[in-house]
Amino acid sequence: MSVRVDVRNTSTFSTAAQVIMSQLNQAGFDASVQLHDPGVWWSLGSEAEGDQWQDLELMLNRFSSLPDPYYATQWFVPEQIGVWNWERFDNSRFAELHEKAVQESDEEERDRMYREMQDIMEESGAYRFITHETNPVMYRDFIEPALRPDGIPLYHRFETS
Repeated sequence: MSVRVDVRNTSTFSTAAQVIMSQLNQAGFDASVQLHDPGVWWSLGSEAEGDQWQDLELMLNRFSSLPDPYYATQWFVPEQIGVWNWERFDNSRFAELHEKAVQESDEEERDRMYREMQDIMEESGAYRFITHETNPVMYRDFIEPALRPDGIPLYHRFETS
């Protein structure tokens, strides 16, 4: 059985894809890697860009995030299918938790919800979390940040106290 791994053409992702391809070959698959420049890559899963999304077999992708986990989960709700949800992941419990977690103010409960959402994603078989790059966040207790509702910082509006 053959399988193609699609990945962005960067040294980090192409190296990881080569390792994955090697492991798949050792497991008996005829695996290959298809590298894509960023402009092509970011259109592969979009239904608005054509039918190429129907040919995707295995993708190596990554998402960065802001400190609030909402930013990372919003792309995997049913409304994002064919837009950013390239895997066509559709889980009603995930969507329910996503809506509730956005409104939850108790940090421990929000943490529980987002961990359950990650488990749902992994258990679906559509995702395997390999690693996640760091996204450092620093703060000072004398700086009052300004954020958009989605958590993106508005640095020019930061104030000192």
